[in-house]
Amino acid sequence: PHGTSHGMGGGVGQRASHGSEAASHESAPVARGPTGGLAGSARLRFTGGMPRPPPAPRWVDTNLWVVDDLLPLPLGVRLPIRATIARLADGGLWVHSPTPLSPELVAAVEALGPVRDVVAPSCLHDRSVGAWAQQFPEARLWAAPGLPERRPDVTFRGVLDGPMDPIWASEIELLALAGAPSLNEVVFFHAASRSLVCTDLLFNVRKPATAMTSIVLTLAG
Repeated sequence: PHGTSHGMGGGVGQRASHGSEAASHESAPVARGPTGGLAGSARLRFTGGMPRPPPAPRWVDTNLWVVDDLLPLPLGVRLPIRATIARLADGGLWVHSPTPLSPELVAAVEALGPVRDVVAPSCLHDRSVGAWAQQFPEARLWAAPGLPERRPDVTFRGVLDGPMDPIWASEIELLALAGAPSLNEVVFFHAASRSLVCTDLLFNVRKPATAMTSIVLTLAG
């Protein structure tokens, strides 16, 4: 899915396998092409007829979960998106690339701990930040470089890769990527699980949700 799944969500790629999908999140080599191997295989099949469970945190490693969802786009395209949730040493939750909220998801997240930090890791992964800010008003919001100017409706605590590191930087390292100003993606390393957390840098969609999604991803290369 989106970031280490692509698009409007985020994801986790792990060095060691913990029974979860890695990098896209299924330990697969990254293919050639500008899309990082989203498609291009004749074996790519869509899963539009399969029922989908409601989005909920899925355990990946100790104190690490992901939430998978779909982003609806025109023409029936449905791109997978992913939020990553880490429980820090103080018990608070760090939420990367948040996905849309539902009452069920709010209850499930609150059962994991208090939401302390919400991260918009690029200029394209901010759609649900406002909703999370309203639902969890005590959470600190962190923005990729350039995002605060694009989202004046959201009050951010700080900009990632700014002059001062966030208080959680000792547990989750960050690195801002240069060269793509339309994205300004920031990637993260969760030291406790040795997991890379990113969005558009690495992604791999194995099972497109609809036939049109499969066609679009195949044409994207």
